[in-house]
Amino acid sequence: TAADMDVVKQASDVKDLISREVDIVLVFPIDSKAISASVKDCKDAGIPVMSFLRQVHTDAKYQADIFVGIDAKWQQYSSAKTVFEKMNKDNVPIKGVLWVSGDLRDENSRLRGIGLKEAADEFGVKILQDLPGNWDPQQAAEKLAPALKAYPDANVLAIASDVMMSGVVQVLKDADMWYPYPHPKHMFFSSVDVLAIGEEMLRKKYLDANTLFDVTGMCKKAIELIPKLAA
Repeated sequence: TAADMDVVKQASDVKDLISREVDIVLVFPIDSKAISASVKDCKDAGIPVMSFLRQVHTDAKYQADIFVGIDAKWQQYSSAKTVFEKMNKDNVPIKGVLWVSGDLRDENSRLRGIGLKEAADEFGVKILQDLPGNWDPQQAAEKLAPALKAYPDANVLAIASDVMMSGVVQVLKDADMWYPYPHPKHMFFSSVDVLAIGEEMLRKKYLDANTLFDVTGMCKKAIELIPKLAA
């Protein structure tokens, strides 16, 4: 099933699966708190639940039997901290961060924003502007281009996923800011997910830090655990 970012539809989908008497419900929670009601419905029906990619909120009353996924907050925190440490080591002043976030409805994007803020607070760094790119390279480019003009001194860029990388790269090229480390005009740059384009930019030293989003590993682990959960 696909809920298309609709919490109500996801709850309805789970009820439908329960009515079919499935052996296991594997769910990617759109909302980590709202999904707790669906977890309760499954438990009442005696069906085990695997939460995938996003964990049921720790404060929620009803928890999934098992979680397979990532810590989205840590992803962005890790990448940002690596960049800030690199700049401090090189004695490069951090003049401000432009943050290209994902979909404002997506909890993973919000968590990554929290991770960036925690890293920024740790290093006394200011996040100049949040630029929602909605996981779309073109939208990311449209938001970033005017921000670079509004904040000409900004020397750190953080994006919420490599999926927006192509748009961001084009904007930096157009602004004459696309130079590899340690070129004097290098824009320090962090991302997450380590998709093919992100890996390429890391190798070429245009990107300073990236944190893995191991989809293949998560899928393999989920498939490994499903029969054990059913048993």
